[in-house]
Amino acid sequence: MIVLEMKKLQGMYDDVISLGENCYTAIHLKKYKLRKYSGPLDWFVSPNLSSINKLLKNNFVDFMDLKNMQAMPEQNVVFNDGVIQPVFSHIIKDAKYNVTSYHDFPVIPNEDWFITYHDFKQKLDRRIDNLYERIHNSQSILFVRWGGSLTEALELQTVLSNIVKNNFKILLLYPTGLENEINELEWGLDHVFPVQVSSNYQNKRTWYILLKDIHLNSKK
Repeated sequence: MIVLEMKKLQGMYDDVISLGENCYTAIHLKKYKLRKYSGPLDWFVSPNLSSINKLLKNNFVDFMDLKNMQAMPEQNVVFNDGVIQPVFSHIIKDAKYNVTSYHDFPVIPNEDWFITYHDFKQKLDRRIDNLYERIHNSQSILFVRWGGSLTEALELQTVLSNIVKNNFKILLLYPTGLENEINELEWGLDHVFPVQVSSNYQNKRTWYILLKDIHLNSKK
C-alpha cells in the first residue's frame, strides 16, 4: 500500500527522467505527460542497474561506441505508430555496458547493420548532452528506474549525488511482487523510494497509482 513515504515522492518536478530498464518506463512517463524529451536510455534494454551506475559514473564515455557493439543473431520486430507493416531491426548489444538496442538499426537488405551508425550516434550524443544540461540546470528531478537491488540503489544514489546539482529523488520499481501488488519498501536511503510491484511492466494500474500525483513544472 502507498503510505507516508510515497507521498513525499508526489508533487512537482522540473524534469522526470527514465533510467530504464526498458522502453516501457519512458512510454508510461509520456502517457502521464511527464516526459519532455527523449533521454539517452529511453529506448534501450538495460537489465542491470549496476551497468547504468557505471555508465553514469563514466559520463557515458564509450557508450555505444562501435568497437564495443556486437550484433545478436536474432532480429526484433517493431510496429511503428500508424504503420501496418512491421519494421525489422537488428538487435545490437553494447558489450561494455550490457545495454542493448532493439529499435535503432533497421534491417536493410544486403547492407551491414552499422550502415546507419553515424546517424544513430549523432542522435544519441545529442540526447546525452541534453541529459547533462537538464541535470545541471533543473532545480528538481525525479529519476524512474525499473529494477535494481538495494546495493545497486545505494550506488545509484551516490553516483547521482556527485553529478546532480540540485534536488533529486529516485522512484525505483522492484519487480518481485504479485500482479497488482504495490508495497513500499524500507531501504533507508534518503533519495530512493523503492516500491515492490509485479514483474509485469505493462501493468496499467501500477503505473497509474505511482505516477498520477507526479507533475511537471509547466514553467520550465
